[in-house]
Amino acid sequence: MKNLKLRILLLILILVVAFMSCHITDFSDDVNSTNFSASDSFSYDIAVKKQSRVVINAINGQIEIVGRQNISTVKIWGERIVKSETEDDAAEHLKKLEVHVSDSNDGIFIQTEQPSNSNGRNYLVNYNLIIPVDWNVSIDHVNGTIKIDSLNGDISIDLVNGDIQLQEVNGNVDVQLTNGKIYSKQTLPEQGMCKMTAVNAQIQLYIPENTSANFAAGVTNGTVSVTNLNVQNLQSAHNFVNGVLGSGQGTIRLEAVNGTISASGY
Repeated sequence: MKNLKLRILLLILILVVAFMSCHITDFSDDVNSTNFSASDSFSYDIAVKKQSRVVINAINGQIEIVGRQNISTVKIWGERIVKSETEDDAAEHLKKLEVHVSDSNDGIFIQTEQPSNSNGRNYLVNYNLIIPVDWNVSIDHVNGTIKIDSLNGDISIDLVNGDIQLQEVNGNVDVQLTNGKIYSKQTLPEQGMCKMTAVNAQIQLYIPENTSANFAAGVTNGTVSVTNLNVQNLQSAHNFVNGVLGSGQGTIRLEAVNGTISASGY
């Protein structure tokens, strides 16, 4: 009888230990600092054929794209970086940070892959691209900066946390930003569209004085200013401006929940 009770108690103890082991989170992979780093560069050359766009899905880092006339090769290069509490740990986890580049008949597709839980580490990928000037660009990014220069194709950006800088772009623009700044110097195509939507942001738009578009800019909390642009049929207050530029052929919509919006002619 005593042996039976002992066996029952032992079985209960085993079951309790097994249950606890299934419900205790293992924090052994956590790090407490990011004072050391490991990095590795990458580069791709892809022949220009019938493609017309580049699509980027990224997490953490900087993206820079420049458009060029009459090029036969798309150039993609950059650096993968992991920051951790030791050099060995950073180097080991650099293996888990990957860049995937694929090519199809209609475009080039770029994607960052990294662990879903950083456990305190910083995973970064910085991208640089040179593409044909008339290609379209689509970017879905979290935590970083995006810079696009000298591009005539359409641009679509969805960024969470960071800054967007568009310089000398001449296509349709559709930007969504959660937190950060948008700076854009652009020319609206005939009957073209510029749409910028933000939650917490500063939006600065520079367009030619002779731009033709229906214009609307407004913030829930903040201010809107328009300078050096002839806005007809003007409706305005401190936090919104509506009207028509030129003959109103295109569309400009600038919206933010919190922040400031400024539109200027040059």
